Amino acid sequence: MDSLQSSSNIIATNPITFQNQKIYFSYSKSQHLHSSKKGSGAQTPTSPSNILLCSILTPIFPISTSTLYTIMSPYGRVLRIVIFQKKGLQAFVEFESPYSAWVAKEALNGQDIYTGSCTLQIDYARVATLNVKQNDDKTYDYTSEHPGFSLPSYSPFPQPGAPGVHPAQLDPTYAKPAGPYMMMGQQAATTMGIPPYGMYSAAPGAMGIEPPSQTVIMVHRLADSVTSDQLFNLFCLYGNVIKIKMLQGAKSGAMVQMGDGIQADTAIHCLNGASIFGQRLSVFHSKHPAISESDKTKDFTDSPLNRFTKGGLGSYKNIYKPSATLYFINVPTSFTEKDLTHLFINTGTHAPNTIKFFPPSGPKLMGLIEFSDVKWATEALMILYHITKQQQQQQQQQQQSPGV
Repeated sequence: MDSLQSSSNIIATNPITFQNQKIYFSYSKSQHLHSSKKGSGAQTPTSPSNILLCSILTPIFPISTSTLYTIMSPYGRVLRIVIFQKKGLQAFVEFESPYSAWVAKEALNGQDIYTGSCTLQIDYARVATLNVKQNDDKTYDYTSEHPGFSLPSYSPFPQPGAPGVHPAQLDPTYAKPAGPYMMMGQQAATTMGIPPYGMYSAAPGAMGIEPPSQTVIMVHRLADSVTSDQLFNLFCLYGNVIKIKMLQGAKSGAMVQMGDGIQADTAIHCLNGASIFGQRLSVFHSKHPAISESDKTKDFTDSPLNRFTKGGLGSYKNIYKPSATLYFINVPTSFTEKDLTHLFINTGTHAPNTIKFFPPSGPKLMGLIEFSDVKWATEALMILYHITKQQQQQQQQQQQSPGV
């Protein structure tokens, strides 16, 4: 108590300031300091850690380990990334040092990866280590040797301003003259020469990621019976379809040209591996920049069924991978569940298990149709999307997420 009283007297007569701010001291009601349990391996979300938990809000565009590495690596050496689905789309990003993680968190938290979507919500993770068993678009270990991939070389004892040394790797206690450690993360990043990603309003790619530019997609393993119109019905759910060219022979399949690279990437992400008409699709980028005109090419540029023509992000809100549930609209009020079931059967598709009409709110009906298999729902959508029947009435269907 004597030493406390002496300290209080000294502070009262000689105030302590830090960065032009006066620091105040007072007695606490706590009688003891309690440390956290040892050996638990867990940290509170607010404790500095070298592992960040990133929640991606409104993830209407595909997010891969490559995407996150591009965003995070300017703030320090990234060791591992693990993407998973728990409370929505989330990811662990492990940095080499807690300081790099802190700068990245302060600079990127709340920013959009793509303008208006894929918003980052960042906190410190409660895990101590990340285990990565394979390198792909969901998990990646950047500390091991990989063909064709090289990590930047960092000196174990970096010197401020040394060529080739990333500023975020500097130990904040070592580089005291620079003083960025005591600044807010965005200010520290700017001071150290790191671009303040996410602060600019631009087209998709505002965080420094170049928007995908490849618009032509290859679709292999198509059934011979599939037509260009049916393929359009499937791909137009993920973007504007410009052209489709049906291929024949040994490479039976098709080429699909989308409106832009993001739409092409979205279609690949959602449709690669989908099963339709007894075949498992292989969907990937083509080396061709565009589809040339030929007797096998059909132009859909001016099709009224392209629903991404207005721009903005509203059209992207209902993008889902194929599921067993379809959403339908614009059905005549005279239609019953039996009429819809017969419509599916008469067009050669499978009968649905369940049909649910929403309460009428206008001259047309809408609702949900559930099939027992995802591939049957996909086939029905390809055949019946925008079908015209009974005085040009339309039944439009689009994929909905599982469980709806």
